[in-house]
This record gives sequence, C-alpha cells and structure tokens, in this order.
Amino acid sequence: MVRRTRSKIDALPPELKDAVEQMILNPVQFTYQDISEFLKDKGHEISYVAVYRYARRMNANIQMIVAAQENFQRLTEEMEKYPELDFVEVIQRILARQLVDRLSSAPDEQWDDLELDKTIKDAVALSRAATYKKRMDVQMRDKQEAGLQEFKALIFDAMAKERPELYHQVSQFINEKKRQGLVDSGEEQTCIGT
Repeated sequence: MVRRTRSKIDALPPELKDAVEQMILNPVQFTYQDISEFLKDKGHEISYVAVYRYARRMNANIQMIVAAQENFQRLTEEMEKYPELDFVEVIQRILARQLVDRLSSAPDEQWDDLELDKTIKDAVALSRAATYKKRMDVQMRDKQEAGLQEFKALIFDAMAKERPELYHQVSQFINEKKRQGLVDSGEEQTCIGT
C-alpha cells in the first residue's frame, strides 16, 4: 500500500492553502522563507523546509498533470489525423512510434544498458494486441453482418406476408438497382422474390 505524504500545508484552511500554492507558483516574487513568514503571520508555524518539501511535491504533481495533458493532446491529434481509427488503434500507433523512437534514438553507450529482452517483449506484446484487435474487429463485423442479414430476412418475410404489394415494389426496386450495379449480392439474397 502506498503511503501518502501529508504536509502541515495540507491541513491549512482551503483559502490559506490556495494562497500558499499561488505564492509557490510565483518563485520570482516569493521565496520559501517569505511563504513561511506569511504563514507565521497568519498563526501557522511552518518552516521554510516544510514549504520547500510541499513545493517540490506540488511541482512534481503539476509536471505529471502537464505530461498527462500532453499525452492526451498527442492522442487527440492522432485521432484527428486518422478519424477511421478507434481509440485502441490510436494508442497502439503511439506506443509503436514511441518504441521505434526509443530504439532509434538510443546512443551507442545505451545499447549495453538497454533492456533488449524487455524491449522485444514490449514489441511482441504490441504486435499481439494489434493482431487480437484485428481478429476481434473481423468477428464483430461478421456478427453484425449476420445480424443485419437475419433482420433483413425477417423484415422481407413479414413484408411478403402482410404487405405483398409493398414487397413486390421493394423487390422491383432492388432488382433495378442490382442491374445498375448499385446493390451488393447480400442485399439481393435477402429479398426472397428477386
């Protein structure tokens, strides 16, 4: 279990904590000693070292948030470039690009330190994930197509029984479009009387 570090600053009233954080974000105007004295004036004895530790954690959290936002921005840009891709494919492309970048930009001295086994396992895992996704896409498309064909058959059967004149008109329309090459073979098989 991860132990979360708590600071005396975390226990401050929200408006005072916000003021301290704003001061931390403005290091040109406020030093840690200034912040410590500000808190002392407000009745809270907190050392400048404690302020420093809190600022270090706060800045690390801010950097993590900025990195997450940058990653999300890259993800969004990738999805805009390839709108036909789904979310998983975009992530796979980004990971593949990062893996290639990592391998191609590694200096010669890093090749000895590079965990080649881990890198190969990562590449294989990425490849397996892409293959699995493609297989699932094909299966899903097949199931959707089968469901659509079954639904069309039910509709045409019901139409033939309950509204034969409409069925005849639709059949003629499909035959006409088939002659023009505008209907695929799946459509013509569904309509029984064509």
